[in-house]
Amino acid sequence: MKARTSRTNWKAAFAAFSAAVLAMLMTATLVFAGAGHLTFVEFQQDGVGDVDGLEDAWAVAVSPDGSHLYVASFGDHAVGVFSRNSTTGALTFVEVQKDGVGGVDGLFGATAVTVSPDGSHLYAAGQADDAVAVFSIVAAATPTPVPGVSAWGIAILAVIFAGAAGLFTWRRRVRPT
Repeated sequence: MKARTSRTNWKAAFAAFSAAVLAMLMTATLVFAGAGHLTFVEFQQDGVGDVDGLEDAWAVAVSPDGSHLYVASFGDHAVGVFSRNSTTGALTFVEVQKDGVGGVDGLFGATAVTVSPDGSHLYAAGQADDAVAVFSIVAAATPTPVPGVSAWGIAILAVIFAGAAGLFTWRRRVRPT
């Protein structure tokens, strides 16, 4: 009789577990049913109005506080800067930094752009220049070139930021004694 009781309890427990799993799956489906839906807001186009620095736009980065968007432009050899409305997502053109203009160098064929975690610097890869251009971001969020940054300095910064982003970990080799 005890064996039959424990078998009945097992069936009841399994039924309760199955019902709980089914309820969780149904809840998850209801909660996430609308996730990922996009609604078009606007677009910014190179040469329309005062917008510049978007020819062959290659990559974008948003500042850590979400207030600015930066665009790497392969065709304009530039970084386009936009302010961003945090409520609507709408963009307003601020400026463009172009390779060879105003002391800017290293943006020829710009293909990538990123902002440091603290939002104080912008890094842009110039594919055709085989370079990384480094800009400081001032209070008005306008990137300005950092004078005197060598290739070694850029390499060290890349390692620091890659480590901070968790892209790799340092390992110490332990030798058996």
